[in-house]
Amino acid sequence: MKKIFMVIFILVFLAACTDREKKNESESNPDEHTQQEEQNSSETQNNDTSNDDTTEEETVSQKNKNFTNILKELQPSEIDQEAVEAFTAQTPEAGNYATYDIELNVNEEGWIDVVATIQVENQSKDEWDQVAFYFIPQAFLEEHKPSYSEDSGQLENFQVTHNNQKLNHKFEKGYFTVDLEEKMTPESSKTLTISYRYLPALNGIRLKRTESSIVLAQWYPMLATYQHVEWNINAYEPAGESYFTSFGQYHITITAPDNYYLASTAVNENHETTEVTRQLTAEQVPDFLIGLFDKDAWGVLTDKVNEQTLRLFYEKENKDIATKTLKSAKQTLGDFQSLIGPYPYQELDILMNGGGMEYPGVIEVSTADRPFAEGEHTLIHEVAHQWFYFQVINDPFNEGWLDESLTELATEAYLMKKYNDEEAATEFSRNIGGPKGSKEVTVNQPLDEFEKGTVFKLVYGDAVVRLYDFFEKNGGPDAIFKFLNAYYEKFQHKQVTTQEFVRFFQTYFEEDYSRYLDWFLEYEK
Repeated sequence: MKKIFMVIFILVFLAACTDREKKNESESNPDEHTQQEEQNSSETQNNDTSNDDTTEEETVSQKNKNFTNILKELQPSEIDQEAVEAFTAQTPEAGNYATYDIELNVNEEGWIDVVATIQVENQSKDEWDQVAFYFIPQAFLEEHKPSYSEDSGQLENFQVTHNNQKLNHKFEKGYFTVDLEEKMTPESSKTLTISYRYLPALNGIRLKRTESSIVLAQWYPMLATYQHVEWNINAYEPAGESYFTSFGQYHITITAPDNYYLASTAVNENHETTEVTRQLTAEQVPDFLIGLFDKDAWGVLTDKVNEQTLRLFYEKENKDIATKTLKSAKQTLGDFQSLIGPYPYQELDILMNGGGMEYPGVIEVSTADRPFAEGEHTLIHEVAHQWFYFQVINDPFNEGWLDESLTELATEAYLMKKYNDEEAATEFSRNIGGPKGSKEVTVNQPLDEFEKGTVFKLVYGDAVVRLYDFFEKNGGPDAIFKFLNAYYEKFQHKQVTTQEFVRFFQTYFEEDYSRYLDWFLEYEK
């Protein structure tokens, strides 16, 4: 029966990939990446390549054979503890910083009115004549929305000002640039005011509204990251995370109907309050989520683990599942603090709305009630993201594997420790990836350079399988968490790159494993 459940799980997952939030019955899978968009492009690609000759297939077969030989020849290694202790992270610094002061008004229909006052600091050595912001709401307008999205968002009255003077701005898909009237010199700051009105898509993806809830994900202008003499910004890609924001400070004044529960990235807000206007604050976070849930349709369960508060928001008909989910979340959060490091926030809000996505201090999880590991997979994956992406950050457009693959590695290692069933614990990644899972073997590449339909298989499958199999030769799940703990200690509050990951990996072990890493990563030798 367990095998049958897992097969059903994988089929449901792949069929509902990018749109599992459109319906509450779209069940358990980690993160909303690569979903229907990848499925559609895979079908097109299969049709296009059905008449390929066998040369490429033989080449792929040989690569897989070579990899199998490398794995067989892999020798266990001791940890070079002295070298690890002496290791100093060499990570790129963001050349900017943002302080957000936002007034947010939400009405009963789901329209949001936003006035965002953003202090932008130039911490680089360059002069700027432009600043760049991600604006994901624009990517869900009718002219840009992904093919799998039935409804679209509506945007009105968008403008950018400085000292009450309008500034020119130019939209691209999911972002805009602002022309400055005067250049910003190094160590200077400028305060911009960005205002607009927006209606999220009904039953949309991430940024969405339903009949009884509003989830505001990536709803505000997010300052892009300035690095390497330019703004690191890319057009919205539905096959993954296409926005890269650095840490910032947030103060949000929200006015909303009093019949809604409030969940958010902020800490210590009272979800039971009937106040119409509330103050939300957070520091050193790269993103800020707000969720509103109609009290007539939704309930809230609370618990504590260590010094942190857990709050689970659920539709009332799902209370039994919610109780089980909260129990699992409590155990996972507590165990990860022992295995990886201290939880970075005072709260964890869990939105049981059928999604699968992570935000600072907030996760969306499935409403599924599945037996054994399958029912917990999404939950564990999203909890692990609180460490790997929101504390150890990376560029998700260019190097998304650094958080997604490591998060899935932690997920499967944890399931193995909890249930002692390796087949069930690792079957997710092995069913979508593995040595024979894809013709492409480079996982650290920009989203728009992946072969069509392969992002999901490579990032959640191939990379995870290779890392898991490596650690099986070096101590199994316990060795995975020992490595992740050391990695987290070295890179917390820093941006990691593939190059730096490899440098730490090679420092951590006494043996030289470059031959193994070369099989799925590209980096400078």
